[in-house]
Amino acid sequence: MKSKYFFLLVVLVSLFITSNASAQGVFEYGTKKCKYTSIVPENKDRDWTKTGKNEWTPLTENAMLHQIAEKCSGWYFQPGVFGAYTNLTQDIDANTSVSVKEFSPKAELVIGYDFCTGHRNGVHPRNFALSVEAKVQLTKIPTLRYQELTYTKDGYVPTVGANLVLHFTKHKPWQFSLYGGAGYTRLTSYYPQATEVGSVRRIAHNTLSYEAGVQIMKRVKIGHSIGIKAGYEKIQTTHLGRGQFSIGFVWKFKKTHKSKSMTYVEYYSLTH
Repeated sequence: MKSKYFFLLVVLVSLFITSNASAQGVFEYGTKKCKYTSIVPENKDRDWTKTGKNEWTPLTENAMLHQIAEKCSGWYFQPGVFGAYTNLTQDIDANTSVSVKEFSPKAELVIGYDFCTGHRNGVHPRNFALSVEAKVQLTKIPTLRYQELTYTKDGYVPTVGANLVLHFTKHKPWQFSLYGGAGYTRLTSYYPQATEVGSVRRIAHNTLSYEAGVQIMKRVKIGHSIGIKAGYEKIQTTHLGRGQFSIGFVWKFKKTHKSKSMTYVEYYSLTH
């Protein structure tokens, strides 16, 4: 293409680099599922000039660009940090129980898989979707004492389990979800004054934990979403229980896919 014709195109049309559904057919990723996309100019300092937020104009007809995509279905990694309000209870006998309440930190690591539920009428992606998650949590519990005996010592208690996440605004700017699940937690009661040979010094309570809550996420760029997650977790054994409210920040990392590169002229001819 001659240079005069190229620069005429630049005058008539400036390339808007953003999430662009109309350009999805130009780039192939080997999937029929929905995806979020963004067009990225290459060699920005040399071949492009920035003319606005997310807006670039090519300086040469050989300016290269490619597209990155985040598929709606696929694996993700989601760490989180929380503040928690913990209520730890211990039943001493049929008529006596003790409890202690404390604000404490909590950390979570989630590996999940998003399922895409397809498109309505073959055009619009559905806003209802679901995810399944495997989780590992670490929560600090307080010291719980009864008279001169220490029944639980403060420290970090792990939980492993799984959640099901229901998304109700999957393809909106803000993603509202409900989640719930179960896990396995070990809480331990200590009896430091049990000094006789053969006496019980500690009892491990192997139990299930149940959790439910709400999550609100915002995609900040392709492959990255941040949000707030709040929920309640309940653990109850025969004599030891823990209830916990928590709220915190989560960051979702998802794999992105890069298309082959093409020149601006090739891109323009395929999309106009």
